[in-house]
Amino acid sequence: MLKCLAILTVLAFTQAPVPVPRVATAPPVSTSGNSKHHSEGDKNASEPSTPLINKQVKTISPDDHGGNQAGHDEEHTTKITDLPPISVVQNRKTGWDIFYAWGQWVFTLGLVIVGALQVWLLKQTRDDIHTQAGWMETQTEHIRRQADMAERQARLISTQAGFMAEQTTILADSVKAAQESARAAVENIDVTVSKERARLRVEVQPLRAQDLAGVAAVRFNVRYFGTTLALIDWGAVDAKLMYSGVPDPEIFPPVLASPQTISGGTRLPEYSAKIHPWNKDSIYDIENKSKIIHFYGCIRYKDFMEKKRETSFYYIWVVDDDSTAAGWWRKVSCPNYETET
Repeated sequence: MLKCLAILTVLAFTQAPVPVPRVATAPPVSTSGNSKHHSEGDKNASEPSTPLINKQVKTISPDDHGGNQAGHDEEHTTKITDLPPISVVQNRKTGWDIFYAWGQWVFTLGLVIVGALQVWLLKQTRDDIHTQAGWMETQTEHIRRQADMAERQARLISTQAGFMAEQTTILADSVKAAQESARAAVENIDVTVSKERARLRVEVQPLRAQDLAGVAAVRFNVRYFGTTLALIDWGAVDAKLMYSGVPDPEIFPPVLASPQTISGGTRLPEYSAKIHPWNKDSIYDIENKSKIIHFYGCIRYKDFMEKKRETSFYYIWVVDDDSTAAGWWRKVSCPNYETET
């Protein structure tokens, strides 16, 4: 701001018009009468001048002037007793005159003030720079310390990571060992449970001639294995005469009447399932192999661990080639009737 003010002052000073000095104009020289009148009028303003020339002048009469036209070329002398008065009037000073008289001093004073302000501002700037330099040094020291601390923390983290990796390896080995131990324990438990738990199996008896006489039926037994209880949930068996040997079980076979609980001391009777449909010619159909006897069933129960178990089966009677009903039971595959757990 101060620099701009100084530049505007210089431009105004250089573009101002140069004044022309004024010279007082002397009044014209008049005759002695006029000079005396003018001298007396200005007597109060200025003192009369000192006479310099005092010579006698010959008076020329009108007669001489009129009669001597030929002497027109004679020399004439004029007596000058005083110099014309000269008055000096001082012009009134204008604003530009005052400006030209004092402007350079004001401008110089402005430059001095501007320079002093610049010196003061430079000093303040220098102090600020020194202060900022001190702050930057302090911050640099803090940053260096923080970098050292970060490096130490990184080393500690790396060391801890190594420890954690070792611990993880040890833990993984421990987990693996624990899993193996658990697997072995489970296997031992399974073996123990397998030895001790109850198992139910169905054994079908061969058909005899008396089995097919009268009311034909298939005889079978439910066998118990194990040392613990078997809780019967549901059981069903069925025997039927069909034209084909392809398994075709009923949706709801007849229910098997059996005890609710079976153990090693339980005496199970021999069961029988009636063959249907059956008539007097059915025995000849079996001997001629035009019809086949199907026997199937399922028993569902729980062991002492409350685990569900199931025993299911599907058999067909295969007649020998001696043109009799004698033969043997063959186990065939049938969905939902081939499970022993």
